[in-house]
Amino acid sequence: MSDRTPSDASTLSAPSDGPSSVGDRSNRTGYAPRIEAGVRIGFRIRVRSSRAGVRRVPNLPAANLPTEWYEDLRPGVRRITPPGVSFRWIDVVLDEADAGEAARALRDLEFPESLIEIVGEDARGESLRYRQAGSSLLRLEIPAEALLDSEQDHMLAIVVADDRMATIRRHRLGVVEGACAGIADLPDRRVTTLAATVELADEFLDRIAPSLRRTALDLDDIEADLETARATRVDRVSEVRRVLLGLDRHLDPLQTAIQRSLLDSSTRSEKGDVDAMRGLLERANWLEHRIHGQLDRARVLADRDHILTMDDLATSTYRLSWIATIFLPLTFFTGLLGINVGGIPFARSDVGFWIVCGMLAGVAGLTGVMLAIAVRSGRRATEGAGRRLTMPHTDRRDRP
Repeated sequence: MSDRTPSDASTLSAPSDGPSSVGDRSNRTGYAPRIEAGVRIGFRIRVRSSRAGVRRVPNLPAANLPTEWYEDLRPGVRRITPPGVSFRWIDVVLDEADAGEAARALRDLEFPESLIEIVGEDARGESLRYRQAGSSLLRLEIPAEALLDSEQDHMLAIVVADDRMATIRRHRLGVVEGACAGIADLPDRRVTTLAATVELADEFLDRIAPSLRRTALDLDDIEADLETARATRVDRVSEVRRVLLGLDRHLDPLQTAIQRSLLDSSTRSEKGDVDAMRGLLERANWLEHRIHGQLDRARVLADRDHILTMDDLATSTYRLSWIATIFLPLTFFTGLLGINVGGIPFARSDVGFWIVCGMLAGVAGLTGVMLAIAVRSGRRATEGAGRRLTMPHTDRRDRP
């Protein structure tokens, strides 16, 4: 397994499915692509930590493997033999292989039929762990709807025994290729099936990091943008929150599957492999921590917009209360003068209307002045209380 830490994962560039994104990947990493036999091949740069520090190791192209590392058996079916691997390893890409090739490959490796049936079942986007008769299945799956950088479902089924392993994936997304590059970079020793499983699961977790980076950048933009309409910001925060909740939902069964694999291997595997599996679980937990941290940020931004909305509502209510306070005495006088009884003042006067209007204007002006004086006195009292709270406390015994 690689010594990659969570901080190193953000520097990895996700492999692409076609040559069109090679230039973009090379521009992001700052490394020019290599030209071999007239074909442009983009190399990924993997950062690995060691006791001596951090070193950069150029990895193999994500699109394919060296010819000496694999053997094509049938369309979509390969035998994988990277350096250090002495067990039998069959890789099946479902969208390139014929129907039934996955079951055929598992039967060739002598896996039990009950396990083969579980591999073929629809897991509905849920990761799972299954063990029977010395063989185990670790199925990792994240649907495309939970990711921002892919339109294809990410599914990787790892079926292992002591001396054989099969990997079944729905699409060629570079997980197996990246894992083989990581296995080749391991120290010179015999690579076990558990070590290869850890590398494969580690590469699979790399597919989550780009979506988390995208959501983090979106949250930064939303936080810095105060000129956009508030309704638009609320919609953007809701979309980011939907993506994060989807990632969290599918990461939870993935963590459970990895944890069960760790428990199964803790008593019958080498200490180094168990430590590598434990590090893989810690990385999955770190991804969950990042998701929850971004969910907290989204909640804070949503609360900020809610507070601004409530502040606008309070301002509108405050203005409305001013208008209502001014017109309350006017309404009283106009209602009093509108009663249909005798003795109404100025009822027969030609200028009575204008006299009443002048009286009402005077009442409105007097009410407005009284309100202004009351509001100003309240503000002064509030400011004085604030200054007293911010002043340093002085004990009476310290006064001269």
